[in-house]
Amino acid sequence: MRHWVRAVLDEATDGSGGHTPETHRDLRRIISLIEDREFYSFRTPVLEDLANEIVECTDLEALSKLMWSVAVQCGMQHATIFVLRQGDGVAFRTRISTSYPLEWVERYQTKSYQFQDPVVAHAQTCDTAFSFHDLSTDNPMTEAFWEDAEAHGVGRNGLCQAFSFSSGTRIGVSFASSRSADAFRQTLALNATDALCLAQIGAEAFVYLARISQPSNPSLSAAELRFLHLLVTGDDPQDALSVTPGYGSNKSLQASIRSKLGVKTILQAVALASANRWFDDLPYDVQDVAHATPDEHGREDRPSGDPEEPGLHAPFASERRG
Repeated sequence: MRHWVRAVLDEATDGSGGHTPETHRDLRRIISLIEDREFYSFRTPVLEDLANEIVECTDLEALSKLMWSVAVQCGMQHATIFVLRQGDGVAFRTRISTSYPLEWVERYQTKSYQFQDPVVAHAQTCDTAFSFHDLSTDNPMTEAFWEDAEAHGVGRNGLCQAFSFSSGTRIGVSFASSRSADAFRQTLALNATDALCLAQIGAEAFVYLARISQPSNPSLSAAELRFLHLLVTGDDPQDALSVTPGYGSNKSLQASIRSKLGVKTILQAVALASANRWFDDLPYDVQDVAHATPDEHGREDRPSGDPEEPGLHAPFASERRG
């Protein structure tokens, strides 16, 4: 899936003929700078706002509506989040969150389409994003499923990715479109990376809203653990407020922590993390490292009494000077 910046600039410069080689070089540089950023930037402020709302969402019905808005903003019609594997020690009160019409949901259940749906079958084992139209339709039952979907206004084109969690839980997220295959490919070129980023956020929100039991490990992200760790160890609490996730704000990061741990305050989250020794799993950060500082000439400072030539023991240094 091409990043939306690459798609936009490729379209803007395609066949124009009026740009110099230097301009094309600089445009490619802009693309690489955006693609390589640590934090993901959405194509529109609306999608940015939706990401923050999903992180802070506290209700499954609201989550369904937000994901539907994501689908529409990304040029598609419907969004569905579904449980593929419940995982160890986790049970879900709700296994599907969708914006599909109720008529199609009821027909899907009546016809047991869960066991014929090629999207569900492929998502069970595929760890990368895929398009519906890339799936095989050689099976007559599969083709009949797609024809029925089209008859109910659902369509046979869409985008899906599954996400696995440390508890063994696996969640699929799909966006469906009733547009033609060619029109949908154009939609993907511009919106796929935004949709997939929001799909991951939606999957994480669904896990923490729909489950009725807690896994032994709540799967806090590195940024979330870093935030809690700074609250414990930092001299200035403002340092912790500078920590942000790969999307959204520090406020949304705190909301995610509270949701995952089922607590009301960040202080309760700090207590849980400390008691369960989750900081042991925190990756090293540059702020965690103490190191020798080179002097202004680029040489490392040496304790007094050490030989002048670095890397040599004193006896050998004396022989060299002799």
